[in-house]
Amino acid sequence: MFSIILVVAGVSEGAIIKGPYLIYPGDNTEMMVLWQLDSSQSCSLEWGPDPNYSSGSIVTAEYGTDHQHKHTIPGLVPGSKYYYRVIVDVNEYPGSFRAAPPADANAVRFLGYGDTRTNIFDHDMVNAAMIGTFEADPNYHTFTLLSGDWVDDGEEEEDWTNEFFNPAALNTRRLQANLPINGCIGNHEYDDDSTPRTYFDKYWPYPYVDGFYWSFDYGPVHIAVIDQYEKSYAFGSAQYKWLRDDLRSTDREWVFLQLHEPGYSAGHHDDNDDVQQCIQPFCEEYKVDIVFCGHNHYYARCDKNGVKHITSGGGGAPLRDGSLNYSEYVEVYEKTNHFCKIDIRGDVLTFEAVKPDGTVIDHFVLQHPPAEAWEPTPADGAINQSVDVVLSWNAGDCLFRHSIYLGEDPVAVKNAGHSDPEWKYYYDPGDETFDPDVDGVDPQPLELWKTYYWRVDEIHWPYPVRCSKYPAITKGAVWSFTTGCELEGDINRDCVVDFRDIALLGNDWAKRKFFPNDF
Repeated sequence: MFSIILVVAGVSEGAIIKGPYLIYPGDNTEMMVLWQLDSSQSCSLEWGPDPNYSSGSIVTAEYGTDHQHKHTIPGLVPGSKYYYRVIVDVNEYPGSFRAAPPADANAVRFLGYGDTRTNIFDHDMVNAAMIGTFEADPNYHTFTLLSGDWVDDGEEEEDWTNEFFNPAALNTRRLQANLPINGCIGNHEYDDDSTPRTYFDKYWPYPYVDGFYWSFDYGPVHIAVIDQYEKSYAFGSAQYKWLRDDLRSTDREWVFLQLHEPGYSAGHHDDNDDVQQCIQPFCEEYKVDIVFCGHNHYYARCDKNGVKHITSGGGGAPLRDGSLNYSEYVEVYEKTNHFCKIDIRGDVLTFEAVKPDGTVIDHFVLQHPPAEAWEPTPADGAINQSVDVVLSWNAGDCLFRHSIYLGEDPVAVKNAGHSDPEWKYYYDPGDETFDPDVDGVDPQPLELWKTYYWRVDEIHWPYPVRCSKYPAITKGAVWSFTTGCELEGDINRDCVVDFRDIALLGNDWAKRKFFPNDF
């Protein structure tokens, strides 16, 4: 049930002019419903797990000075669907939502988009496709991110009325009534003087820590929302320290940042240096998976040291040109209206960017690694390896440092500690290779026709808190490889066919091998 009765024009006094719309306040037993009337009038709000609205009701009173109403519905069952309606005189305004999942949920799906300003019917077209997504798959009936620039001028009341809450944009109003919007402030909601951001705070009263930054959990996801305008996030600032502590303390499996101006994008606006210098190091240290941004009016995906930076600025604002060649970090770029779909199932995240007609413009998968080192090269049990082989592997999760062991006795390698000769050295994250000839303590060349055993232990960071589920050290499996070769004519097994082999084989073999046309 996603219908909503809209009041467009010529209605009686006391009609809803904005909303109802939804905010998820960060508690999985609550949902905030908000709306605004055109005059003073009492309203009632009813809700329940079915369209009979049997769970509760309340008569609401105005707050503020502009006929606004809001109520946070309590006592929700996490993960359950609810219906609600706002009643004003004889008019009803229904909607629905799904309570956030339990804290221990390991799967969730949600949406995201940004830069919805100016072109209300392009925004409406994108919202129609988003509605189609959660109607076709109710698992997406959760919430959406919105990465800023909601309206053209966020300090003008009429822009909020005529753009984001325009009653003629039927799909936009319908989405607002049925999907919580958890977004960040953009530069179009801000100007460079000392004027307080009256209207963003007025219509989007999230539970801010200060300014417009805050964070929330949603099942297995933690999302930190950054304020790039009202409050500094420079080194040593209050927001900088808050973000560090927030990321360090989260125990969620997946971590997102949401901010407006990207540190890595495909051009038009320059990449934001402050994001690169102040926020990217936190992303790498505290295992942030995705930074979700807007500002540039297109879609782009960038990668900086394993952190995905998404620019989703195609929600309705005038599209702008970018370039796939803007920087070495750009992986995907397309100038188009779009929205994003995020599908998390355990340690696998699937991300898609989709045009309103359903065309997929980007698709990628992230998978969190296991605790232990994995996928060795050469493969476990490999034979005929060169004596110059370089060992490599994939790093385990929450890695602080690797510890490498190598020897000819599998039991000794399995049981070795740092005081034993099998221990070779520590290696930092990003250096998942070991050359036995030159690396580590007392490097030794490998010998032909021998089997070697090796082990990689992973030493883990204790933070973010989700890393505390691992022991301090995850002991690796013992892998093996055997040096050698398979060369025709290599009689003395030195992996070279030379005069020594010819002497053993005889001249007739050599002539047949090297001068076949003479026979």
